[in-house]
Amino acid sequence: MIILPSRRRPALCARFFQAYAATGAVEPGVLILERGDEASYADVQRPRRWETWVVEPSGACKKFNDAATVFAPREDRYFVCADDLVPETPEWDARLRAAAGACGVSFANDGIQAGAFPTHPCAGGDFVRALGYLFNPIVAHFYSDNMIGDIARALGVLTYLPDVRVTHRHFTNGGAWDETYASRGSPAADEAIYREWLRTGYGRDLDRVREALCA
Repeated sequence: MIILPSRRRPALCARFFQAYAATGAVEPGVLILERGDEASYADVQRPRRWETWVVEPSGACKKFNDAATVFAPREDRYFVCADDLVPETPEWDARLRAAAGACGVSFANDGIQAGAFPTHPCAGGDFVRALGYLFNPIVAHFYSDNMIGDIARALGVLTYLPDVRVTHRHFTNGGAWDETYASRGSPAADEAIYREWLRTGYGRDLDRVREALCA
């Protein structure tokens, strides 16, 4: 299941869906909109087998986690996507699905990070259920991908597909700065939380997944 939150960006959302169709993607998904913003997406054509959920305003991590652990907790794959992504490789979704498996994490070449950490990963459902979250809810936005990558890498289940391009048209990579970027919160605050998690929470989370998947 693709999880795609979008906020005040109907044009970018429409671009994602156009690229989804052009690359032959078939993975079902859910478009998550904030209450009060949904009317601006009325003209955005959704692909077949996609749903639209309208939720109360919140940070991205909460939206991803609620989708994976509350509203759709039994899916076999969870794709973390964003409206400023542009898939380019044919059947990118099938490639990521196969590479992740039920118990791992895969990620594509986003055109920025060169595989340093799993931006917009595909996570196996069993992995997410063992971990207890898709993106760690202790951070608002930043470093959540580092966290899931740290655990998957330690377990040997992190797979990078450099030939699969799902380009992140971030404002640092050809996109335009907008209000949605400005509202993401503080990178410094999330970094401090991440560093503390590495010290006090990482081992606990890693052991939980290892015990569940390697028993």
